[in-house]
Formats: sequence, structure tokens, C-alpha cells
Amino acid sequence: MLLTPLSKVLRTTKDHLARLKELGIESVQDFLMYFPARYTDQSEVSDIINITLDEQITVRGEIKSIKSSAGWGSRKISVTNALISDKTGSVEAVWFNQPYLGKILSKGQEVMLFGKAKYDIKRSKIIFKSPAVERVKEMQIHTARIVPVYHETGLGEETKRPGKISSKWIREKLFPLLPFAKDFPEFLPEEIIAKLDLIEYSKAVCDVHFPESEKALDKAKRRLAFDELFLLQLAALHRKYIWRKTAADAHKQIPANWDLIKKFTASLPWQLTNAQRKAIFEIIKDMEKPYPMSRLLEGDTGSGKTVVAQAAVLHTVSAGWQACLLAPTEILAKQHINGFAKNLASFGIKVHQLLGSMKEKEKKDVIAKIKTGEAQFVIGTHAVIQERVSFKNLGLAIIDEQHRFGVRQREILKTFGSPHMLSLTATPIPRTLALVLYGDQELSILDEMPPGRQKIITHVVPERKRTAAYKWIKKEIEKGSQAFIILP
Repeated sequence: MLLTPLSKVLRTTKDHLARLKELGIESVQDFLMYFPARYTDQSEVSDIINITLDEQITVRGEIKSIKSSAGWGSRKISVTNALISDKTGSVEAVWFNQPYLGKILSKGQEVMLFGKAKYDIKRSKIIFKSPAVERVKEMQIHTARIVPVYHETGLGEETKRPGKISSKWIREKLFPLLPFAKDFPEFLPEEIIAKLDLIEYSKAVCDVHFPESEKALDKAKRRLAFDELFLLQLAALHRKYIWRKTAADAHKQIPANWDLIKKFTASLPWQLTNAQRKAIFEIIKDMEKPYPMSRLLEGDTGSGKTVVAQAAVLHTVSAGWQACLLAPTEILAKQHINGFAKNLASFGIKVHQLLGSMKEKEKKDVIAKIKTGEAQFVIGTHAVIQERVSFKNLGLAIIDEQHRFGVRQREILKTFGSPHMLSLTATPIPRTLALVLYGDQELSILDEMPPGRQKIITHVVPERKRTAAYKWIKKEIEKGSQAFIILP
């Protein structure tokens, strides 16, 4: 029943169905999965005598009188007036250009009103201007409850197109479909639901639309949020499983060469931090496994990710494999070219570059060397993953600022003989979130700064202090300091 087209269960127009389709809503399931964007709490009902001006409030009362007047003037504005009373007093409500209210509401009916009360100076009385109104029934949908508010269509510039989808329209059409929610399968094991105190999925779907209380809404949100994160992580772990299964290639196992790593660290003019040593150890151990490495190295700018990457390149190339590093910009690529050349030159490793700005003849020469294996280590930009580039035996691919590369671009690298993959990022990602977003990758974190690093102090300068900031920058430049102004 969940896959039943809405055209079979909704009494509505083709224009409304077309609008829903634009939102990706075509079946009962689609509609039930169209969750509210926010809520307004109208659950507290006040007596009319307690109405406060200019505050959102819900009141309940009986219609003592109601009348609609035809449009008047050049703008043809119609007006509907009603007098609403409860045991404490009476208040007038007025609606503009909603003549249908005079037909669906009548004297003697009990209604709920929600809106702001204003003081009408001309008439010297308090009135409700265009409040939400709903007849009192067993289950309120639009008033006197926690009311769901949805993303809407057909508003603003599109109002001339028929089939406007408003929150009120969605509530009216969605509410009768809630019984279909029982057909949603429960995919979590009972023991998990009990252990984590989660509600059933079908109940969560109902309660996220029309919760009976704040507590019920919180429980519904908690269940749906858990499902979203759980399924994201499950998908990531599945990608990891598929990657390991399909990319397993025994001849790419690179035995650990700890003597080489010790020589490399001893050649550096500074001591590695414990975090750097641990990351290098994890990378080398990964390369020994019977499937390619897929690891994310996270650390603030200045934490020493590049040196860790250099150790990985040295380890790979010394074992007879090729390595490459992708950078998102030529500036960053050139920085890496200089840094890697400086630290790896004494080990006989030559750094080749492949950049978009290079002359065609230079590119062809490098591409030919990559194909024959003469170019053992290449640093470049997106030019490295061009179709005409073909590695002879790529053992390690490093992606710097991995979020700057698309999924498809990263997948291209994996097709170059299923190399070990090392991604670098300076974006601080909490470990739990990283497990969800990058569950197909192992995680190494550089949480220490190398000794002697200057502490970076960051200030936010408000607009009113812009001139003072420029004066301060000028003074610092006159002292011999540098300044960078970064624009988006």
C-alpha cells in the first residue's frame, strides 16, 4: 500500500499532484516521508480574557455570529467577521479575502483560533486579524496542538501557477494517510530497539508529523535521527567491505621496512611528535594487509600531515611501487613539490610534477614516464586523473584536502590498479562524525603540534573596527611582519 500512487488516494487536482511531483512526492510512502521543517507549539489553550496583545496565542470558543461582505473598492477585498465567545469573554476575528470561511463556519460551532491579537484604534477593540481557524473535533490538525510546518511550493513569484502547496494543505491531505504508516517494515532488531529505548519506526513516522506532546516528538526525532546516522554508517562500512573484497591484491602488500623509516625520521631537522609516529606506524601496518589501505589523516594546519605522507611515499617507492599526490590547486601542489623534494632527495627519490599550466610537450613527457614507471613519484592537480594518464604500478595515492575532490574523481584513482589510498584533511571532524561520514576509511588524528610552532591567535573583527584593523595591520607591516587578507 505504501507504493500506491497519490492520485489513487488523494482527492485533489492535477495541478496539486504536479506540484507534489516537483517535490519528489508521488506515492503514499513519499508523502509520509516528507517530514516537517519545523513546528509551532499551539498546544496551550488560553481563555479569551487572558489574551495578550501581539503574542501568538490559541483560544477556544463558540461562534456567536459570522458574516462575509463582498469585495469593495478597486482591489475587491472581501471581509469575513466572526464573534467568538467563551465563559470568560468575547473577541472578534476578521479574515481578508477568505470568503469560503463564511460557508464552512456557522453560528453555534466551536472553533479554535490561533494568531496574534491586535488593538484596533478606529474601533477601540481587540481583534484577531486573519488567525488560523479550525472547528473543534476529536483530533485537531491545524490548531491547539504541536503543529507541523512543511516546506511549501507555489509561494512568492509562483503564486500565479495553480496548485499551491501550503502547510495547511499538506496537513489536511497527509493526516488521513497516517494509517498507512503501519506498513513500514521494522528493520532494526528488537534487542537494539529495547537496548537504546527507541520507538517503532512506524510510530516515529506518525509522531514526527502529528505528535501528541513534546516528549512524543523528541522520541520520534530520536528514532529517525538514529536511523539516518545508522544507515549512513552501514553504507560506509558496506563500501569498505566491497572495496576490500574487490580490490584485494596480494602483490601490493608492502612489507614493513622499519629501518628505512628510522633513517627517514633521523634525517629530519626536528623530532616527530608521538601523534606523527603513531600515524606512520598505522599507515605502514595497513600496507602489510592483504587489501589496499584506505585511511584518513586528520590534523590542523601545521600539525605535520605532510611529513607523515612523505614517510608513506618513501616506504612505497623504496618497495618498487609508484606513488602520486593530488592537490586541489597548483599553489599547494608546488609547495608539496618543494617540500617532498627537499626531504626525499637524499633517498634517491625524484619528484615529477603534472600541472594544468605546464606546456603540452612537458605534460606528454611526464605522462610517458608515468606509463613506463620511470616516474616513481608524481605530484599534481586534477591533471593526474586525466583519461590519458596510465600508471604502470601505482602503489599509493595521496589526496590532499580530500573534500575538495569529488567522489567520482577519487574513484578514478582507485581504478589505477587499486592502490593504497591516503586522504589528508585539516578540517576538524569529531571522531564519531568521521566514523559516519568516512566509515569506509580508517582514521588517524594528529592532535599534537610539533615543538616550536608559533601559537596562532585568531580574532573576529566587526565592521565598526575595520579602520582600526587596517591601522594595526599597517603598523605590523612596518615592523617587518606579514599580513594576509583572505577573500571568499
